[in-house]
Amino acid sequence: VEAKLGFDGALVASVDFQAVVSTQSTGEQARPIQRPKVIDITISYPLPRINTSSKQAIKMVSIVSILRNVVKLGITAIFILASHNKLYPFDPVMNGALEKGFQNYFGWSGHAHEALLAVGALEMASALLIWVVPNLAAFLLTATMAGAFGFHYIHNEPLNGPVIPSALLALYWILTAVSGGSKATSTTASKKQKAKKEM
Repeated sequence: VEAKLGFDGALVASVDFQAVVSTQSTGEQARPIQRPKVIDITISYPLPRINTSSKQAIKMVSIVSILRNVVKLGITAIFILASHNKLYPFDPVMNGALEKGFQNYFGWSGHAHEALLAVGALEMASALLIWVVPNLAAFLLTATMAGAFGFHYIHNEPLNGPVIPSALLALYWILTAVSGGSKATSTTASKKQKAKKEM
């Protein structure tokens, strides 16, 4: 009796029976009257196999999704705070600095205050919409931060203001790219596993 685990995950048990009658003598030359017979009985019992690549891909998607939501929460908090100070000033010093900055940027148009309110409204709406249409909202906020860097640079102002929001947005886009790749891997692995089961 022999039992072994095959490469395909099947437990194989082999039982060999041998019946041998070697010779008999009847006064003549001894001769075999029956050849040895071997009976093989193979019992296969497939063991459950776990697709580790599929499990790892699903786990990766879950971790990236959690991190992405944490970053989205940080983006929402920062931009609601920033936009609130543009729309409904709660810090007179900060609001005064914003008014002065927008006067330098858009004073030529005579609508510096209106531009300040428009940017504040855009930031507030995007900070909330990032939970509904995340990529569109993140794109609008990224464009806003690019404009902020540009205006600060042109007017020789410190660039430290937009750094933290921009870093969060960059992290968001990285996690979005990783999440897309992980989901594709997970979907492919699931399809392959399903195809094997159907076969």
